[in-house]
Amino acid sequence: MDYKQCLLMLFFLKYQFSLCSILYELRPPIFTMSKQDFRQIYFYEFKLGRSAAQTARNINVVWGEGSISECTVQRWFQKFRVGDFDLEDKEGRGRPSVVDHDHLRALVEDNPRKTTRDIAREVSVDHSTVVQPSRTNW
Repeated sequence: MDYKQCLLMLFFLKYQFSLCSILYELRPPIFTMSKQDFRQIYFYEFKLGRSAAQTARNINVVWGEGSISECTVQRWFQKFRVGDFDLEDKEGRGRPSVVDHDHLRALVEDNPRKTTRDIAREVSVDHSTVVQPSRTNW
């Protein structure tokens, strides 16, 4: 450890800066967190014995206000309390899709100029299903 690093460490120890403020300053300028990344932080904070409120505050300090809600952290902490430590999304969450995504994609690729309303009529779905492809998992 060089002299500069030693002084920096003493400064942080002396003034007892929180880990969150240190991480905020050291965060990469362009970095996005996935749901899975946040869930790992929830689990880590849970294992440290922190409250859901404190965890939400810490994450929002580091990753920006509104990154996650306290309610989300509370839901995950409740799962951990009952012994469910699976951080993956459960299958079957949400309304099941009635659209053949491959067929829908093929229609768009065959004629990119076709309107979403025309495509929706052709596959007998509401046009919002075609307009919002992220909701149809393609």
